[in-house]
Amino acid sequence: MISSLALYTCKLKIITGYGNMVNKIKAELEKHITIDSNATLKLLIDMIANANRVNDIGGDIVVFTMWESSVLPNSAKWLKNAKLIIVPSNYNKEIFHNNGLRLVSVVPLGVDTQIYYKKDIEKSVCTFGIAGSFFPRKNFPFIVNAFKKAFVGKEAFLKIKTSPLIDDPKFQYLKEHHPQIQIIARHLAESEMCEWYNSLDAFISCSHSEGFGLHQLEAMACGIPMISPKFGGVTEFFDETVGYCVDYKITDASNYIYNGKWCSAIEESLIDKMMIVYNNRNKAKELGLRARDRATFFTWNHTVSKLINKLNKYVSLNKSLCE
Repeated sequence: MISSLALYTCKLKIITGYGNMVNKIKAELEKHITIDSNATLKLLIDMIANANRVNDIGGDIVVFTMWESSVLPNSAKWLKNAKLIIVPSNYNKEIFHNNGLRLVSVVPLGVDTQIYYKKDIEKSVCTFGIAGSFFPRKNFPFIVNAFKKAFVGKEAFLKIKTSPLIDDPKFQYLKEHHPQIQIIARHLAESEMCEWYNSLDAFISCSHSEGFGLHQLEAMACGIPMISPKFGGVTEFFDETVGYCVDYKITDASNYIYNGKWCSAIEESLIDKMMIVYNNRNKAKELGLRARDRATFFTWNHTVSKLINKLNKYVSLNKSLCE
């Protein structure tokens, strides 16, 4: 059984999903084992772009990372020197295997269900929400356009929670010319995010792919059903029994960051699912309760317990670490 490990993490200057993941895992790990920079076993939690740190740190190192498209970037070549790679979804495990990395294990991420929970908030108008950055992978313009087509002349809102760094002219145009679309472009405390999720009837995620999907799981923990393709990392916790599955097709992931394949949601299917929520909000509430129940199986305590179990299994197969 391991009693200590050296922990190395990504260094991010802005609040991101990766930064949130690192902070949550670190805080939970410290409840169970000692973080000691001199420990033989080393855990690196970082973006795959920084995989060269595997060589810089050296020694018996386990890497916790993820990726979103079917082809790993060139930086992944350094991962072959890791003793074990941990990823947050079976979708990721398949990607890493298909790219020639065999020592891969799955530890799903989590949500703090004491912070993110269902509140009884009355919503007079049907409200949808999306959250995350305006990066192309997140596919926000696609959702915005589908919403505008679906709700011409109808009373409905689309709330967007995004980065405070947005200066896109299209973003400013939305703020000024579409009163049905409400945008928050600043950091929110977790308690504020809980309130934000609870103000929705459904959370929409049409990302081309997710390594896991923290925003998506947080929304579900708040009792909000998701509208999303059943593709990528979200399939660890999302299916048609807890939300609305959008049809999709497999498309090329060719941009300045990604290569390979991922998914593209089909607009007609997204509009159909939004209209189903709009026309039967009580059914959406029922699915939201199931979503909340599903999310309770994905806490940060569960994440770290599984992580420690994986590390213990690794150590038991490498006795020299215990000597």
